[in-house]
Amino acid sequence: MGKYAELQTDILYILTGVAIHHGHYTFIKYDRGIPIKINDEAFSVYSGSYHLTDSYLVHYKLIPKNDDICHRDLPNVIVALMECDGWNYTIDAMQNASGLSVRKKLILELLQQIKIDDITLIHSWKAYKLMQEAIGQIEIFNNTNQQESLINAVLSYMCKNRPILMENNFGLSTVKHTDCAACQNVTTITEHTKRVDIKKYGRTVFIKGSSKILHPDTFSEIITTFTPRAVMSSLFTVLFRQKGRDVEIVQLQSPNNVAEVNMENVITMADQCLHGVLLIADQNDVKECTKQMYQILYDTIYIEPDRTFSVQLTDDDLKLMDGLSTPMLVRGFQLRKEEVVRFLSGEFSDLNIDAFFSTLNVDNSLTIPSSWFAANIGYEQTNKKEGRETWFDKDLIFLPININRNHWLLTVIFPKAGLIYHLDPLGNQPTVDIGNRLCSFLNDRKLFETFNSIEQVWKIDDLMATGKFPLQKSGDSCGAVVCIYGKMIEQNAVLPKGKTDKHIRQYVFHEVIEAYRTEALNNTKFGLQNVMFTPDIDTIVQTIVKGEQTFNTEHHWFLKSPNALYRDKMCNFGGEYVSQDDYFEIAGFLLDKYFWCKKGLFTMNCQQCIFAEADELNRKLKENFQYAPWYVDCVLVKGVLVEILRRSLNSDADDMWSLCKMTEFSVSQAIKNDIKQIRDAKRKEKEDRYQ
Repeated sequence: MGKYAELQTDILYILTGVAIHHGHYTFIKYDRGIPIKINDEAFSVYSGSYHLTDSYLVHYKLIPKNDDICHRDLPNVIVALMECDGWNYTIDAMQNASGLSVRKKLILELLQQIKIDDITLIHSWKAYKLMQEAIGQIEIFNNTNQQESLINAVLSYMCKNRPILMENNFGLSTVKHTDCAACQNVTTITEHTKRVDIKKYGRTVFIKGSSKILHPDTFSEIITTFTPRAVMSSLFTVLFRQKGRDVEIVQLQSPNNVAEVNMENVITMADQCLHGVLLIADQNDVKECTKQMYQILYDTIYIEPDRTFSVQLTDDDLKLMDGLSTPMLVRGFQLRKEEVVRFLSGEFSDLNIDAFFSTLNVDNSLTIPSSWFAANIGYEQTNKKEGRETWFDKDLIFLPININRNHWLLTVIFPKAGLIYHLDPLGNQPTVDIGNRLCSFLNDRKLFETFNSIEQVWKIDDLMATGKFPLQKSGDSCGAVVCIYGKMIEQNAVLPKGKTDKHIRQYVFHEVIEAYRTEALNNTKFGLQNVMFTPDIDTIVQTIVKGEQTFNTEHHWFLKSPNALYRDKMCNFGGEYVSQDDYFEIAGFLLDKYFWCKKGLFTMNCQQCIFAEADELNRKLKENFQYAPWYVDCVLVKGVLVEILRRSLNSDADDMWSLCKMTEFSVSQAIKNDIKQIRDAKRKEKEDRYQ
């Protein structure tokens, strides 16, 4: 049932106990502390995580709205924040954010229930309770700066999944202060300066000061730059609500009532506050506060290459990648099965992008991981380090960027020239937000590396305007097209016309496979690469599944009784030449490449061999969906290994079969031996204990 039960709208209940029946009644008492188990006259601490019972009765207690649900100022803080542009932009962004907890999703949903009109305020006490649990205990916020502490805690929690929202919407730090070194705004006796010192701010700012900031002379100065939204203090909370061209000032009174007041009333109440007031306001014009860090070149400086590069592949290349879904390690990037499949169908992940860009070879260049932008300066930044590589001594830097987790684009940075190439497969121009973020980072990086503090205005050349770079033609091919952009820059060549997204995907996959081939074949250890890149592997497999491999007796045993063969399964075949991990990788490769799932309308699903000549094997595979993996494990891998090993070692096939069989042992017998050793060890330990 969970911690709270919602029997009526926004009514809270807390679990107080569970009565358990399991042939005898016991009671588990919950009282916001350690659970206590009551069994007749016996009391004990209950540490169980679940109840195995015939039945149980759950006790819940109604929580009164004034019973410590949340800090007394938290409802007013949230209501005041909801009047601000910064809060609304943050909530809109969080609605589409990934990785939200169940609690935060529920809070976002419940906040929509909070409504305010001319005389009534409708709260969501469940939202307040969940928010209080998220930000910490009430006692933490009982200090002289209660509103500030609550605002900081609420915004930090809400922006936790996307920290950049805190900077964009509320500035680098949350609460700003008026400049008064004499008293730091703790009393209204000392005269305060009028100036509001805010060095950097977002859409919404928080100005802390004495009641003087609400007096006409100071307040008129503030409203030239900001639009007031709320004033908070220890004694009152006032909202400035826009009603057409007019502003309505309302005071939050009892939990569900509001009353209209005027500015004179607000100043009078503020003058009675010993600890000052907190003014929440929005910028009048956000664009005025944004300095553009770049300029777009409308006359491109890109020189069109006079040559093309071919993406045409051979039949053998296409045959190799057909059905290939085997995990592979490419230049340090571990591509799992799902990533390998994405090369030919589906959206590219960061690993697909990084694996391909690792194959490019440009002198004095650097490739930044595709997840770097979002992790460092994007909307989902996590302060991930960009590594120890220097930037401003490079001639060229590849920086793939993912936008909103659903679109890839490429930026190519020329640090020494202060130039950035922009390539978007949709043909979109650079956005102000991305351009400013990237250029601001580059200036900071330049200062860090070169100690040159002059802010540079970067030049952005939108190469899509040249018409020489292909646009994506399907909704999920942006990643592959971004990869081909990288290849065009590396080769200083253009792509031949008429090439489809399918051709581009195949070429990108081919380049990754070739990188894997180069690394794998340099490895003297026998493994998957020896099988994958055997030119006539199709012929070898076809010979085995037709039952024409004379030394492989396992095929005929499988056709006779698959269950018996698998039950008596032997492992460590060819253990002198191939490890068990490599054996399983080869089995996965052969299963994915040479077997497919046949789904019947009125029959059971089964896996079938792709070769029509394997009709006898396919009839047997129809009997059980598990037969295909069994066949690959017990028959096909062994036959393939022996054939390839005998060629490389120039050995007779029968002799090689015998050598590989010598290292085998029974799986079931090995398990029995392990169990026997454990039992013997426990028996000996017990005997030693009583001697």
